[in-house]
Amino acid sequence: MKKISPPKINFRDILDIIISKLRIIVVVLSILVITGFGFFLYRDFYLTIISAREIVVLQNEVASTAINADELESATQKHKQKQSLPIRDWSNLQNIFNKTTDNTTKFTNDRQNQTNANTSFVKPKTSF
Repeated sequence: MKKISPPKINFRDILDIIISKLRIIVVVLSILVITGFGFFLYRDFYLTIISAREIVVLQNEVASTAINADELESATQKHKQKQSLPIRDWSNLQNIFNKTTDNTTKFTNDRQNQTNANTSFVKPKTSF
């Protein structure tokens, strides 16, 4: 009977496989880093420079008229005055629904007469 020997491990082949996998990982990581750096430069530098140029160009167009400080001050004073109106005391107001006039007393008297007339009427019993 022949003895089964364990297979010989060739470290050179294993090392070649690991190195090929590492090359792929390094290439992918370097592509991700370069792409991230490109987005960083675009967002934080390029867009900032473009917006600064737009501000310089639009500054002459937007602020061509001067603001009248007196009108601005009077408008802010009116606004503050409207904001600080006194609080109304609702307890001193008259209740308009609590007044009794001739029309309302006539209506209540008529209503009482109707209820008195209806109480004398007896409903017939219904059977199902």
